[in-house]
Amino acid sequence: MQPAQKGITPPGTLAFSKGLYSNKEKYANDKYVGTLLLDKGVEANDAFAKERLSRHKKAGGDPKHSPAKDGDKAKGQDGKVKEWAKGKWVVKFKTKDPVVVRDAKKNKIDPATLRVAGGDLVRFAWGENIQTKEGQWNGVALYLNGVQLLEKRAADADFDEYEGGFDVNEYAGADEGAGKEKEKEEGDDFDF
Repeated sequence: MQPAQKGITPPGTLAFSKGLYSNKEKYANDKYVGTLLLDKGVEANDAFAKERLSRHKKAGGDPKHSPAKDGDKAKGQDGKVKEWAKGKWVVKFKTKDPVVVRDAKKNKIDPATLRVAGGDLVRFAWGENIQTKEGQWNGVALYLNGVQLLEKRAADADFDEYEGGFDVNEYAGADEGAGKEKEKEEGDDFDF
Protein backbone atom coordinates (compact mmCIF):
# COMPACT_ATOMS: atom_id res chain seq x y z
CA MET A 1 0.00 0.00 0.00
CA GLN A 2 1.25 3.49 -0.82
CA PRO A 3 2.14 5.68 2.18
CA ALA A 4 -0.20 8.56 2.96
CA GLN A 5 0.97 12.01 1.95
CA LYS A 6 0.45 15.44 3.44
CA GLY A 7 1.37 18.92 2.33
CA ILE A 8 0.28 22.37 1.24
CA THR A 9 -1.72 22.96 -1.93
CA PRO A 10 -0.70 25.43 -4.59
CA PRO A 11 -2.60 28.75 -4.31
CA GLY A 12 -6.16 28.44 -5.58
CA THR A 13 -9.59 30.01 -5.43
CA LEU A 14 -11.87 28.92 -2.61
CA ALA A 15 -15.04 27.76 -4.33
CA PHE A 16 -17.00 26.43 -1.40
CA SER A 17 -16.51 25.98 2.30
CA LYS A 18 -18.75 24.73 5.04
CA GLY A 19 -17.94 24.60 8.69
CA LEU A 20 -14.63 26.43 8.82
CA TYR A 21 -15.78 28.35 11.89
CA SER A 22 -18.29 26.53 14.04
CA ASN A 23 -19.96 23.22 14.80
CA LYS A 24 -23.25 24.78 13.68
CA GLU A 25 -21.95 24.90 10.10
CA LYS A 26 -21.21 21.18 9.72
CA TYR A 27 -21.97 19.63 6.37
CA ALA A 28 -23.65 16.24 5.94
CA ASN A 29 -22.15 13.38 7.96
CA ASP A 30 -20.60 15.79 10.49
CA LYS A 31 -17.90 16.89 8.07
CA TYR A 32 -16.38 20.26 7.36
CA VAL A 33 -15.78 20.77 3.66
CA GLY A 34 -13.58 22.99 1.52
CA THR A 35 -13.42 22.97 -2.29
CA LEU A 36 -10.46 24.52 -4.06
CA LEU A 37 -10.29 25.59 -7.71
CA LEU A 38 -6.86 25.36 -9.32
CA ASP A 39 -6.26 26.81 -12.79
CA LYS A 40 -5.44 24.12 -15.34
CA GLY A 41 -2.33 24.62 -17.44
CA VAL A 42 -0.26 25.81 -14.46
CA GLU A 43 2.52 23.26 -13.86
CA ALA A 44 2.20 23.07 -10.05
CA ASN A 45 -1.61 22.83 -10.21
CA ASP A 46 -1.62 20.15 -12.92
CA ALA A 47 0.98 18.10 -11.02
CA PHE A 48 -0.96 18.35 -7.74
CA ALA A 49 -4.34 17.38 -9.26
CA LYS A 50 -2.96 14.60 -11.46
CA GLU A 51 -1.09 13.05 -8.53
CA ARG A 52 -4.33 13.04 -6.49
CA LEU A 53 -6.15 11.33 -9.40
CA SER A 54 -3.35 8.77 -9.80
CA ARG A 55 -3.17 7.95 -6.09
CA HIS A 56 -6.96 7.56 -5.90
CA LYS A 57 -6.88 5.16 -8.87
CA LYS A 58 -3.95 3.13 -7.38
CA ALA A 59 -5.97 2.69 -4.18
CA GLY A 60 -8.83 1.20 -6.23
CA GLY A 61 -11.04 4.27 -5.95
CA ASP A 62 -14.07 4.91 -8.14
CA PRO A 63 -13.24 7.89 -10.44
CA LYS A 64 -16.56 9.58 -9.65
CA HIS A 65 -15.53 9.71 -5.95
CA SER A 66 -12.06 11.09 -6.57
CA PRO A 67 -11.19 14.13 -4.45
CA ALA A 68 -9.76 15.81 -7.58
CA LYS A 69 -11.83 16.28 -10.71
CA ASP A 70 -11.29 17.83 -14.11
CA GLY A 71 -13.59 20.88 -14.12
CA ASP A 72 -14.05 20.63 -17.89
CA LYS A 73 -15.85 17.33 -17.28
CA ALA A 74 -17.60 18.15 -13.98
CA LYS A 75 -21.34 17.87 -14.42
CA GLY A 76 -24.15 19.01 -12.19
CA GLN A 77 -27.23 16.99 -11.32
CA ASP A 78 -28.81 18.26 -14.52
CA GLY A 79 -26.06 16.52 -16.53
CA LYS A 80 -24.62 19.80 -17.84
CA VAL A 81 -21.01 20.88 -17.43
CA LYS A 82 -20.60 23.42 -14.62
CA GLU A 83 -19.55 26.72 -16.19
CA TRP A 84 -17.70 27.91 -13.07
CA ALA A 85 -15.47 24.81 -13.17
CA LYS A 86 -14.31 25.09 -16.79
CA GLY A 87 -10.54 25.41 -17.09
CA LYS A 88 -10.07 24.39 -13.43
CA TRP A 89 -9.16 21.42 -11.31
CA VAL A 90 -11.85 20.99 -8.63
CA VAL A 91 -10.31 19.51 -5.45
CA LYS A 92 -12.45 18.63 -2.44
CA PHE A 93 -11.18 18.38 1.15
CA LYS A 94 -13.02 17.36 4.33
CA THR A 95 -12.48 16.85 8.03
CA LYS A 96 -14.45 16.27 11.21
CA ASP A 97 -12.66 19.03 13.10
CA PRO A 98 -12.87 22.81 12.67
CA VAL A 99 -9.71 24.17 11.05
CA VAL A 100 -7.46 27.09 11.90
CA VAL A 101 -7.44 29.91 9.34
CA ARG A 102 -4.22 31.94 9.01
CA ASP A 103 -3.12 34.94 6.97
CA ALA A 104 -0.19 35.03 4.54
CA LYS A 105 2.19 35.81 7.45
CA LYS A 106 0.89 32.74 9.40
CA ASN A 107 -1.07 34.84 11.95
CA LYS A 108 -4.26 33.21 13.19
CA ILE A 109 -7.36 35.00 11.86
CA ASP A 110 -10.12 35.69 14.37
CA PRO A 111 -13.41 34.74 12.63
CA ALA A 112 -15.15 37.60 14.47
CA THR A 113 -12.87 39.97 12.55
CA LEU A 114 -12.57 38.34 9.12
CA ARG A 115 -13.82 35.22 7.38
CA VAL A 116 -12.60 33.51 4.26
CA ALA A 117 -15.27 33.12 1.59
CA GLY A 118 -15.79 31.86 -1.93
CA GLY A 119 -13.55 33.75 -4.34
CA ASP A 120 -10.69 34.31 -1.89
CA LEU A 121 -7.18 33.14 -2.86
CA VAL A 122 -6.10 30.46 -0.38
CA ARG A 123 -3.85 27.46 0.24
CA PHE A 124 -4.92 24.36 2.16
CA ALA A 125 -2.83 22.27 4.54
CA TRP A 126 -3.95 18.72 3.85
CA GLY A 127 -3.37 15.05 4.61
CA GLU A 128 -4.54 11.85 2.95
CA ASN A 129 -6.64 8.97 4.14
CA ILE A 130 -6.12 5.90 1.98
CA GLN A 131 -8.65 3.04 2.14
CA THR A 132 -8.04 -0.27 0.40
CA LYS A 133 -9.91 -2.72 2.66
CA GLU A 134 -12.58 -5.09 1.43
CA GLY A 135 -16.11 -4.10 2.41
CA GLN A 136 -15.27 -0.41 2.77
CA TRP A 137 -14.92 2.33 0.20
CA ASN A 138 -11.62 2.32 -1.64
CA GLY A 139 -9.58 5.32 -2.68
CA VAL A 140 -8.07 8.48 -1.30
CA ALA A 141 -9.82 11.16 0.74
CA LEU A 142 -8.15 14.51 1.38
CA TYR A 143 -8.40 15.91 4.89
CA LEU A 144 -8.40 19.64 5.47
CA ASN A 145 -5.97 20.58 8.25
CA GLY A 146 -5.79 24.35 7.82
CA VAL A 147 -6.49 27.29 5.52
CA GLN A 148 -4.13 30.13 4.66
CA LEU A 149 -5.71 33.31 3.26
CA LEU A 150 -3.36 34.77 0.65
CA GLU A 151 -5.60 37.41 -0.88
CA LYS A 152 -9.01 38.66 0.25
CA ARG A 153 -11.10 38.83 -2.92
CA ALA A 154 -14.57 38.26 -1.49
CA ALA A 155 -15.70 41.19 0.63
CA ASP A 156 -18.83 42.72 2.03
CA ALA A 157 -19.97 45.41 -0.35
CA ASP A 158 -20.24 48.99 0.83
CA PHE A 159 -23.33 49.89 -1.18
CA ASP A 160 -24.70 53.35 -1.71
CA GLU A 161 -28.45 53.77 -1.30
CA TYR A 162 -30.33 52.84 -4.48
CA GLU A 163 -33.28 55.17 -5.10
CA GLY A 164 -36.57 53.33 -5.58
CA GLY A 165 -35.13 49.93 -4.66
CA PHE A 166 -36.35 47.38 -2.12
CA ASP A 167 -36.72 48.73 1.43
CA VAL A 168 -36.99 46.14 4.21
CA ASN A 169 -38.92 48.67 6.31
CA GLU A 170 -41.74 48.63 3.77
CA TYR A 171 -41.91 44.84 3.50
CA ALA A 172 -45.06 43.51 5.18
CA GLY A 173 -43.35 40.32 6.39
CA ALA A 174 -40.24 42.04 7.73
CA ASP A 175 -38.84 40.87 11.06
CA GLU A 176 -39.49 43.16 14.00
CA GLY A 177 -35.84 44.20 14.08
CA ALA A 178 -35.43 44.74 10.31
CA GLY A 179 -34.15 48.16 9.33
CA LYS A 180 -33.56 49.30 12.93
CA GLU A 181 -29.89 50.12 12.32
CA LYS A 182 -30.85 52.67 9.68
CA GLU A 183 -33.61 54.12 11.83
CA LYS A 184 -31.27 54.48 14.80
CA GLU A 185 -28.65 56.13 12.61
CA GLU A 186 -31.25 58.66 11.53
CA GLY A 187 -31.74 59.80 15.10
CA ASP A 188 -34.71 57.82 16.38
CA ASP A 189 -34.26 57.02 20.05
CA PHE A 190 -34.29 53.22 20.24
CA ASP A 191 -32.57 51.63 23.19
CA PHE A 192 -31.17 48.66 21.25
